[in-house]
Amino acid sequence: MFTCSATFALACQIAVWLTNANATLLPPYWHFEPHHIKAIVDTAYEESGFRPCVKSRDGSVGLWQWRGSRREYLHEKANTPPTTCVPAESQVRFMIDELLTRREAPAFFAARDYRTARSVFVRGFEVRRMDLIRRAGL
Repeated sequence: MFTCSATFALACQIAVWLTNANATLLPPYWHFEPHHIKAIVDTAYEESGFRPCVKSRDGSVGLWQWRGSRREYLHEKANTPPTTCVPAESQVRFMIDELLTRREAPAFFAARDYRTARSVFVRGFEVRRMDLIRRAGL
């Protein structure tokens, strides 16, 4: 389904983890389709450049730039000290757990195209970051 290059090896790995989550983490009525996966992977690229250990000036960390209480909970769930990088796979799992608890989850999984999935993900999951919404063209 997905092809990988050395440049985007982590992007490909995220796509594989999301695809595998269909059978292991998601309820049977929701499924990560290719357009959902692309929306999530593109957001990780926009947020962190696929650098799982990146830390922003505002203290946000990781692939999807968690901050504040979300950052603290990420470390708690990953069982890592706050000063340690959370492994990429743990970040993906945490992102899935967060996504499943958001009120936007039904709309995200109901999206039938990339633009809709990306819009719902960025506007809901990314806590309405206007800079990211503008860059995504939404």
